[in-house]
Amino acid sequence: MIALLLLCVLVMPAVADTINVLDHAALLSMGEELKLQAKIQTIVDTYAMDVVILTELGIGYKSPGLYAADAFDEMGCGVGANRDGMLFLLDLNGRNYFTATHGKAIHIFSDYGLDRLHDQVVSYLSDGEYYKAFDRYLQ
Repeated sequence: MIALLLLCVLVMPAVADTINVLDHAALLSMGEELKLQAKIQTIVDTYAMDVVILTELGIGYKSPGLYAADAFDEMGCGVGANRDGMLFLLDLNGRNYFTATHGKAIHIFSDYGLDRLHDQVVSYLSDGEYYKAFDRYLQ
């Protein structure tokens, strides 16, 4: 317990400015969220591209694509003037997922590339292994 508390104290100042894991569906433990956040920060630092993981219990009347794109915009996601980045949405109740891309991520991840990326995580999502799915997505 003390080790986890120390980890939180050491990691939280580094991630306090930006939260890239928004688990509204409560699928992850705090430790899992922190591990994913640390991996995302490495991606941001290395590639100057934001990555956000968003889970929802439901998205209402919007399509997953529209919801993800709106969430990216409303949350002010992205790095730099072009707001380079991507947001992975998992809608638990609708059993949908979608990646919205912005800025240079649009050119890096074609529809085919996103399909291949999603192929890497869908079996984990189907099995309810959400941390593994998100970790694989970030890899």
